[in-house]
Amino acid sequence: MVRSILNLSKYFTSIFQIGNPFGKSPTLISDPETEEEIEKYFHGNNTCSSLWRLKNVYCSSIYGGAIFNSKNQIYKRFLNFPWGKEVHPAISCPYLGHEIPSLEKAIFAVTPEAKGNYYHWLVDLIPRLLIIKNTIKDFSQYPIILHSPISKYGNEILDLILGEGKNLVIPLRPFQILKVNELIVGDLIHHDKGLFPEWKKEILCEIRYKILNNSIPNKKNKVYLVRGSQKKRKLIGEQRLISILEKHGFHIFDPQTATFQEQVKILANSSLVVALHGAALTNIIFCEESTTIIELRSSVHPPEFFAEIAKAYGLKFTTVSLQPEKRRNKYHLANKQNLILTDQIIDEIVLKTKNIL
Repeated sequence: MVRSILNLSKYFTSIFQIGNPFGKSPTLISDPETEEEIEKYFHGNNTCSSLWRLKNVYCSSIYGGAIFNSKNQIYKRFLNFPWGKEVHPAISCPYLGHEIPSLEKAIFAVTPEAKGNYYHWLVDLIPRLLIIKNTIKDFSQYPIILHSPISKYGNEILDLILGEGKNLVIPLRPFQILKVNELIVGDLIHHDKGLFPEWKKEILCEIRYKILNNSIPNKKNKVYLVRGSQKKRKLIGEQRLISILEKHGFHIFDPQTATFQEQVKILANSSLVVALHGAALTNIIFCEESTTIIELRSSVHPPEFFAEIAKAYGLKFTTVSLQPEKRRNKYHLANKQNLILTDQIIDEIVLKTKNIL
């Protein structure tokens, strides 16, 4: 149904699209020209990502961003959309946006799903930006185009990785179009099914080193990450679990009240982490090898994002399945349901922590 509506909208925008400098929606092409590829990023013998230098292009921030050239062609290589790249909003939306003053040069780092999503920001967008930073010699001379608004944690991480020579960051709103005469852009490196390749670990180590200064963590804390007042996937009965875990020596930690660096240090010094499936678990990338992770998650279509991260980092990973408040069989809905903590489940969690320790 959704795809049919988008296809219909795509037909009309192929005739007339408001805000598009060319008057109608772009057409799709796969890749830029071969000579526009300026660098490949390798891990071992495998190519992980390519960097491109594109001339006279337009940047749109609609759904993670799109790039179209002076022939009104969108590069399929840099797109991602759940209902297919062929009906991406930059192609099927009747209103593309309005043009803002152009730039001579810039880096484009908008990544699908990253806006307001800590997981995608940290494991999809930041590795992409770090590859560009570590490859382009005059990196600090390029403004960086990102989605708008940039969250508090986003600004903290940017400050950390850009340092004193922090680039000008340009937050591009969804319905704005920015023309750039020379654009540096990297391939999308989001992986379906939650796969977390080894080379991402290598890239993200840079952040860990900056915060911990190569010091060896004590690894002594048992930590419970509070889900708290999130809008979706609430843990019904969480306060009872917190009370019991406190009696068993757990440090109760609410990531929403801490800075990014505080979160990194807490996880780096943990021997055991218990948390409901959610963005806060992304920070297990900062845990020491062999740290134990217990993920509380839905019994219906549980995603494997954090299991894959744990595998890459050599963490001991186990799960506890909870029944959803309402059962939804569709994958994209199942992961948003509130989950119920019964006395039996609480006993199972406590038993797992005892067996581990």
